[in-house]
Amino acid sequence: MEKDRKTAITNAEIDAMTNEELLRLAKTRGKYIDRWTRGFHEDHYCDRVLDVPYFLRRLLQVHPKQFTRILDKLTYPDSAHWSAVALSQGLGVHNLSVMERRIPSGFLDSTLLLEVSAVARQVWKDQYPQYHFQETKCHQLVRAMVMRKYWLQKSHGETARLFYQLGWKPLDVMLAWIIGDYTTAGEPIDPDCAAEAAREDPEMAVWLLDPDHYRAYFTDQFHPAYDSVMAQAWATFLYCYCGWTDFAPLEKGHRLKRMNAHYKATLDRCHTPDWTRLELEKELRKTGLLASETSPDWSSPKLAKAQRLALTKALVCHYQWRASDLLAALAAAEQPGVFTSLLWGIYREDHLETAFLLNRDGAASGADGQLVDLSADARVGLAATTELDKKQLALWKKRVKDAGGKPPIRQLSIPTQPLDFDDIGGRNTKHITIYTVSGKWGLDMGDLPGHNRADLLDPLHGYGARIFFDGVSNGPEYNNNDVMIHGAAFYRLEGMPFGDYLPQRAVVSPEELPARFVSMAGAAFKQLAGLK
Repeated sequence: MEKDRKTAITNAEIDAMTNEELLRLAKTRGKYIDRWTRGFHEDHYCDRVLDVPYFLRRLLQVHPKQFTRILDKLTYPDSAHWSAVALSQGLGVHNLSVMERRIPSGFLDSTLLLEVSAVARQVWKDQYPQYHFQETKCHQLVRAMVMRKYWLQKSHGETARLFYQLGWKPLDVMLAWIIGDYTTAGEPIDPDCAAEAAREDPEMAVWLLDPDHYRAYFTDQFHPAYDSVMAQAWATFLYCYCGWTDFAPLEKGHRLKRMNAHYKATLDRCHTPDWTRLELEKELRKTGLLASETSPDWSSPKLAKAQRLALTKALVCHYQWRASDLLAALAAAEQPGVFTSLLWGIYREDHLETAFLLNRDGAASGADGQLVDLSADARVGLAATTELDKKQLALWKKRVKDAGGKPPIRQLSIPTQPLDFDDIGGRNTKHITIYTVSGKWGLDMGDLPGHNRADLLDPLHGYGARIFFDGVSNGPEYNNNDVMIHGAAFYRLEGMPFGDYLPQRAVVSPEELPARFVSMAGAAFKQLAGLK
């Protein structure tokens, strides 16, 4: 298997290599392996064309002697990286003394040696008081965490606990998480690591709820307007993700109107058990899809777009109306086609019992055209293609077409077969495609000015699906730029979305989630990857 330095090599391809192919790749590309990127400087820790640690662990497994021979020929820091893999696999490093003499010129790489080198530990201990700017401390901490995770498979929490022994503080971890949106480290901190830091120093965690306190650390590095933004993000994280139960700081309020409003919103969210459902229902009422005392502006050109997005969320989240509420919304609608061109279903314990269409008068008809009795308390929702067999799907497509009117969403065109994520890994798409598809599906891309992931969320049931890609920036000048897709994953939500860092513990296989959600994620990601 011949590959040049710019050609992606997947882990599956590494697994498929023969011992001879692994050895040939190591011999011919050994000195370049640590730089096998897509043209970015290694400091950015971009996604590699080759998962280097994975490759080296495989090489060490099948060719330990050759691994050692190549290692002996490498210079620091390349040798530190290879040695890190050996250490992570329980092997000693015979050239440690040689590397220790070179640590001062490349101390970041020395984080890989912290477990075995007193020199490396002393360097990082001495370095801490020399950082005059808190942002620099945060930046170096994140870089160390990223490097150790990449090469040693050490979690951010493990690295943080090691740094605490060297004089670093939980405050540094909390601030690194808070300013993650504004740093250039290339990867955010694990939210579980930040939550652990908050528990280590709860007094400081609460102290950071006040934006007035951020000036003590970021006097010259951020505009004062960021203080409130960072404090709001921390309040949401502390109470909605960490489950903080001391509400006194929020109940006390704040002199700033913006912060006071956020405190009240956070309290409301924490004290409302069904908050996510109520937020979706608020959106449905605003768009006329749920009965409300206030009618939307049906003449507004923006309403149709808002309705499509709300219906998509309802389909993804498997939201269910009371039949009486759905019929009341239909009766009040000035444009009933938004209801009559969709396929609905009666559900019992999330299981589809009967599919039906609505007419303008609110009458429901089944697959045979006969009237379907809708009791006022029946649970009804948008039917999914995964709930229909091939014959039923073809029948309902015809009936929806015969009913006239264009469906507001492509409900019945969603593939029933789940997308194989291996089909999109390594594919190129366009910047404009990512933003367009994300907007149509209501994908969460985070608050960063640049984005490297998009998530389809079902907060009602606690499911999420994430697609990973090269960093993108919104703007017409980037529209036609290529973006590489790296893969996707399913996960379980816990309190709130994780942000840009997805803990491995939350990742689940698609078989563990409902088929309808898996199919929705596949349809969205297929479009985002530019596949028909």
